Amino acid sequence: MVLYYPRHSQTNEVWQYIDLFKKKDDFPKLELPSWPTLRDVLPTAILITKLDPNQLTAYNRLYAEYKDDLRVH
Repeated sequence: MVLYYPRHSQTNEVWQYIDLFKKKDDFPKLELPSWPTLRDVLPTAILITKLDPNQLTAYNRLYAEYKDDLRVH
């Protein structure tokens, strides 16, 4: 028996979610991405005004990645 694994499903790493031979309980559980916090950039930060420009850029990058992950999820 020859199985056809679509090229895009392997490239995009989604085959693990659509494999017809897996039992329902064997599929990975989808989890929402975690919201980035200021403390991911500066552990002592409470307000966004405490971040310097480089830290603010890093926080904005984390937030953009979060939004992308959320859209995909």
